[in-house]
Order: sequence, then structure tokens, then C-alpha cells
Amino acid sequence: MKFATLALSIAFAPLLAVSPMQAATVTQLREQYVEANFKSIDGCITTYVYVVASTSATRVSGRGGFSNIGYASIIVNQEDDPANGPECGTTTLLRTDYLELPAANVQIANGSGRASISGSGIAYNSETSESSEYTISLNWRPNSNPTNLNINYVEDYGGMIVRAVGNVRERSAVASGTVISEGINFTPRPTSDALVRSVQNATIEVTRR
Repeated sequence: MKFATLALSIAFAPLLAVSPMQAATVTQLREQYVEANFKSIDGCITTYVYVVASTSATRVSGRGGFSNIGYASIIVNQEDDPANGPECGTTTLLRTDYLELPAANVQIANGSGRASISGSGIAYNSETSESSEYTISLNWRPNSNPTNLNINYVEDYGGMIVRAVGNVRERSAVASGTVISEGINFTPRPTSDALVRSVQNATIEVTRR
């Protein structure tokens, strides 16, 4: 479990805010998180779709109540893959589209392992700098019992000491639905390469060494 990535995602802003005279910044975190990896093949073309989404509430010590944030990120990669058959040419990247949706488009149920993302937005192709509209409708359902993890994490980032303590509940899932652009559905089949994660009562402390 790479809790380091999770911890840094919400500790980054407080880390920058720690002044030389400040003993520590303590952040409390509650987060619901999902991800899924889709892969499909159509002739010579292989399509990969990677989806992550998060809704979280954070509270920094001495700075008032909890702040709620959320997002969904979708990356669509397509390539002409010679591994798909002798008639296919050399590996050629056809598209790398990136799309982000706001928190209002993300629903992750606390504890149930179910989640959904729905909405539309503009994606940008890093290969061609072109844009295209996408419509997203994806759902997660759990396919395993939850695994409970107790996290106790310490790392030194160039003089900034990050300590994270908390409880994480994680389970594998099946993700299904549609990621559509220009009449093409890039997720035609469900994937079991998916997970749902819940972080409860995590505390992240950032101090200067």
C-alpha cells in the first residue's frame, strides 16, 4: 500500500506553509478514493483508459474547520500496437487525452465500496494539442471483502519530516460503464483491475528538521 502518495497529496500545501518559527503543521484527513484501469483491443489498436477519483475533507490545525475537495481524472491512450498481429505496423501513439471533472461529478459511498462518476468535459490531446468532448458514466462495485490497514508512515523530504498515522479500508472492485468521445466508447468491457479505498481519521504532521 503506497500511502506515501496519498499522504503527500494532501500534505503538500501545509508543507509549503510551515515557517521556520513554526513547530509543526498537523492536518486531519478523511478521504474516499477509487481507481480503475481499462484495456481493450480493436484490430491493431490498443486502448488504455486510466481513471482516478477522490473526495476528501481536510482540516489544518489552527485554520478553522474542514475543507472539502474532490476531482476525477481520466487519461485515454491509444496506440497502433504490432503485438496485435503481423499485419500491424510499428508502435505508434495515436492519442493521449487528459480530462478532469470536478467534485460534483463524483459520488463515492463511505464504507459500501460503491462509486460513480458521470459528466461531460473537454479533454486535451498532448500529442496533437487538439481538444475533444468526452461524456463519462462509470460505476464501481466491490468484489471482495475489505482489507483494513493501520498506517504509520515517516519520511524525510529534504528537511521536511512527514508523519502519517491513520486507518485505511481497501477492497478490489469491478468498474464498468462508458467513456465516450466522437461516438466511440473507449471502455467497452468492465475491468476488475479496480479498487475502492476509504481513509478515516488520518493525521499528517509536517515539521522542519
